Amino acid sequence: MVHGHDYLCSERDFFVFLKKLQNASVPCVTLFTFMLVLRYFFGLLGIWLVSCPLALSQTLHAWIITDQRDSLIGATVDREAVTAWLEQAAEVAELELSLKEIDQNGVYGLQLRDELLSIRPKEDDVMLFYFSGHGSEQCLENTPPAFRMPGNACFAMDNIHATFVNKKARLVLVIFDCCTQRAPIVLPMRGGEESTLTEVAQANIRRLWRDYRGYLRIGSNDPDFGSFSYGNPQYGGLFTDTFLHQYNQMILADSCEWEGVLKSTRSEVSQYAANEGKVQVPWYSTYLRPIHLPLYPKGN
Repeated sequence: MVHGHDYLCSERDFFVFLKKLQNASVPCVTLFTFMLVLRYFFGLLGIWLVSCPLALSQTLHAWIITDQRDSLIGATVDREAVTAWLEQAAEVAELELSLKEIDQNGVYGLQLRDELLSIRPKEDDVMLFYFSGHGSEQCLENTPPAFRMPGNACFAMDNIHATFVNKKARLVLVIFDCCTQRAPIVLPMRGGEESTLTEVAQANIRRLWRDYRGYLRIGSNDPDFGSFSYGNPQYGGLFTDTFLHQYNQMILADSCEWEGVLKSTRSEVSQYAANEGKVQVPWYSTYLRPIHLPLYPKGN
């Protein structure tokens, strides 16, 4: 006689039990055997999924907030350029893209705040927040940079960064192209054209977006060096334009790191502004580790 509890043991016991069933004269043996095989298969599948979390789909959650009211500063151009950048990154790095494009003046700020607080990313997801527009001096009770939205809502980089880091997503990027002021400037900027996606470029994109954990916090202008970030209606923000240009150039090299892109962007923006008699010095703070290493606490 075959007892049902015999198969709730080891893998060896499972196959012994199947052998017993083959010799047993009970109805529906074939169907019962098939059901047990399915149970065993899905059990193994569950163990594999748990042991290989990175095999699951990863999502790039992105918010692009731009000032669409002032055409002179080029925030519309920034929105289109950053959207294209994220779409390319998601496609090449095989990330599911969840993208929100929001007009700084067209959405009630508390709705955005509630959305940022309520989202629950998976531990292998990427979270990105990008703002291009006018900073707000009325928000300076927060650490700059910060911006204001309808509904008396202020959004400071430090607060958004802390909120995202506390959600334990794998990689967090918070980028502000503003300072306390965003000023129009008519300069012969070059434009952040996209790179040809060579095999090397694609490998670098996958590594940048999939092989790191930690955070990048990036500002277009260090307040210690002045209050202005510059832009124009043709090429957008000087910082955003230069950042994307450096990124697209550096992914063509044999090796590309986030730190290298940011360091080069800081140098290029500073020099370009100085050549025109202006001052704009980008700043950044990063904490990145390879995906196979733990992310030790470093505060926010």
